[in-house]
Amino acid sequence: YLSGWSTEGRPCPEGALSLLDPMFDPQVDDFSDEVLSGTKPLPPMASETDRIMAHSLAAYAYFLKYRASEDELAIIAQEAQDFHRLSEQRNVTDPLDNVLRGVWHANCAASMQFITPAVLMAGYAFRDLAQCLHIDVYDITHYRHLWRALTKRDEELIAEGRLRLTTSQDTPKDEICAYGRCISKARKIKVEEGTSACLKPCKGDCPVDLKPSYCSETCRLKDWDRHRLIC
Repeated sequence: YLSGWSTEGRPCPEGALSLLDPMFDPQVDDFSDEVLSGTKPLPPMASETDRIMAHSLAAYAYFLKYRASEDELAIIAQEAQDFHRLSEQRNVTDPLDNVLRGVWHANCAASMQFITPAVLMAGYAFRDLAQCLHIDVYDITHYRHLWRALTKRDEELIAEGRLRLTTSQDTPKDEICAYGRCISKARKIKVEEGTSACLKPCKGDCPVDLKPSYCSETCRLKDWDRHRLIC
């Protein structure tokens, strides 16, 4: 369902969660009336390894719902009527509920050192939201395993960025637009005396030696997806 094999390439989070939910419910009775009547899916015989992988998949499913557009949320709401889920979610399109569920699953995976891109995406999404609300996620010690994983990844990204600077180009970074696909003359400029041409540095909290400069606001916005994890 997450690969979109049954929906023409479009991920189906509700379909995925309908299969994943039983793996997180230790109270499921294999011989309950609901199971025998076919109204509740049979819980899979999951090993601990399978369950940890399932937490990562669930984190990704909730992340997709959290980041979904209005049109995508309408489709998700419709699909929710087609799938029976053990985890009762009153409003499957509620972004706050989705990001909270996603970060819980991500932390479960991180607690067993299973750090996947899905785990990191769910963690970063929650951390970004918390920062907007002026909440320090590191005060939420219940999710400390996930915060450690994010901190380690932050350090790796900064180290990778510094390595690229030492091996890539001879032109100083403050003389070249950081957006790699910039096609303007400012892609590579040297400010000459008497001219007003200049590159504007990022105003974020990124390390000084990794702070990119841009020839325009357009290039800065286009490069944000790449730079945001370091910033």
